[in-house]
Amino acid sequence: MADTDEVITYAELDEEANPEWFDTMSSIQIMINMGLYTDFDKKLTYYERHPLLGALYQLYLLVTQIVLLNMMIAIMGESLQDVRKVSRYVAQFERAKLVLQ
Repeated sequence: MADTDEVITYAELDEEANPEWFDTMSSIQIMINMGLYTDFDKKLTYYERHPLLGALYQLYLLVTQIVLLNMMIAIMGESLQDVRKVSRYVAQFERAKLVLQ
């Protein structure tokens, strides 16, 4: 089993197999994308591009994540308001039932 792990490790650390991991900025960008977004665009990190493109790509992903989080918070807030409105009616109905008994 140890031999298999060593072969896999050497294949992953081979510069010819994964050249993007041997450039500092590319490897940082890959780790950020894998950690925050669970996916990454190999074309963006593998090919030589203008550094501004990478920064804009990261900014786009961050803004998208913030917008989606805000949408989720708004939906949860609206659901909470609906539940509170219904709960008030239910409480009034139960109070009326107690008074009428």
